[in-house]
Amino acid sequence: DEARDVRVTHDFVPRRPILCLPHGAFPEMTTTSAGIPKAVDVAVSGSLCPMNYPARARIAMALRLADAQDLAVDWIPHPVDGGTDIGPDFWRRIARARLAVAGTNAYGCLTMRYLEIPASGTLAVGDVPVEAPDLRNHMVAIEHAEGPHEILGKIRAALEDPTLPRRSACAQSYVCGERRSFQVLAESCLREIGRVLG
Repeated sequence: DEARDVRVTHDFVPRRPILCLPHGAFPEMTTTSAGIPKAVDVAVSGSLCPMNYPARARIAMALRLADAQDLAVDWIPHPVDGGTDIGPDFWRRIARARLAVAGTNAYGCLTMRYLEIPASGTLAVGDVPVEAPDLRNHMVAIEHAEGPHEILGKIRAALEDPTLPRRSACAQSYVCGERRSFQVLAESCLREIGRVLG
């Protein structure tokens, strides 16, 4: 429902509405990454700072365990560190992986990785964002209490699952559908702006 996706609040800035436009998937993410063969097991991208992205940092720690050395991991540096900028090149690189690491920010919020990864045809691994519990069924969900060995166990189980390609396709279809489509969310946002401005 629109009220949950687009919010205008007066709580933090009196007399100045703040519009929160949620992240959404773009059709270009899917078309750009279509047909790219899977060449790595897991892709890890973005900041791994535990203060900013605690779940992503924990998953990266699991992938650095001695037990994980047989996995083919693509460590994609953050653009600030000379990595690939977000866009077609990044989406194609994510599409090469069977799994890719998402992870909420320090506030437990949805980040764009949760949409870019499945839209690129890859299954996301991460904690479940507070405002997007619907994504739990379309990812490898990591719980906050799980340690590195438990996380690695979930990653291995997903990689060994013969239904992984089907799960990835279902996740792609879901995030590119009406509930998470950027176009639908943007139109909803514009309607809300019109309502607020009168």
